[in-house]
Amino acid sequence: MLGIDVECGDDMSLSGKERRTFAEIEQALTMGDPEFARRIAMIDRIESGVQGSSVMYGKRVLAWVKRPWVIAVAAAVILALLVLAVITA
Repeated sequence: MLGIDVECGDDMSLSGKERRTFAEIEQALTMGDPEFARRIAMIDRIESGVQGSSVMYGKRVLAWVKRPWVIAVAAAVILALLVLAVITA
């Protein structure tokens, strides 16, 4: 499951029926689009401060940034958009 916290405090807790409905939605999402569910779970782990999740995400970002062609392509796209903005202004 996604592991999303469904309680917002004592005065905002969900009823049993609401919890079951939420669990059904969560299960349908997990089965229907597992990649999206995995991403949502990763965001939840990062926001909740679970050890290791931000480290894994950081390593993935660092792997892309270390590739010089990614930086070059990003810079070229930004430059092209700036030139286009100046020409059309």
